[in-house]
Amino acid sequence: MSTTRCWFALVDHQPESAWAAAEAIRDDGRPFGWLGVWQRPGKPTRDSVLADPRAFDTSGPPAWGSLVLVAAHVRVIFDDPAVQRARQLVAQYNPFSVVTTFARDASTFGGSLVAARDAAGPAAVAEDPFWLIATPTVIHISPGLIGRSPPLPAPVIERYGGQPWPVDRFPADVDP
Repeated sequence: MSTTRCWFALVDHQPESAWAAAEAIRDDGRPFGWLGVWQRPGKPTRDSVLADPRAFDTSGPPAWGSLVLVAAHVRVIFDDPAVQRARQLVAQYNPFSVVTTFARDASTFGGSLVAARDAAGPAAVAEDPFWLIATPTVIHISPGLIGRSPPLPAPVIERYGGQPWPVDRFPADVDP
């Protein structure tokens, strides 16, 4: 059996093979790239990171997002105090429609995405706690990508080994 995982990547052009994709524009109007999501066992691109699949929806509305991507050569572990504090702040006060961290492997933090519905405007994501780890980019995300995260686990913020937060279980096994 193989395990289907949810992979996220920022790419230069519309990803044809993605399960969901949306164009992202910086808050100053400059193009940022395309956000792609794949549901498959292996990485679709070299820079793909694991994400919580509940954060994405192919029929999702436009949204404002704050995206943190940690460079692949920088190793930040999920147990780092800054990552733990950012997760605690999100769990304490969560004004976002979507929250997902990105996992590079079982212990490495690859970044995060928080998003709010379009009507909320860019100010809704300006208080992204993940700025504690790296500088976020505020983006407008076109329709077809952003879903709605379930209520966050509380009070525990621990992860299931190798899973992006707030995933609250190990990945489901599926037939190959």
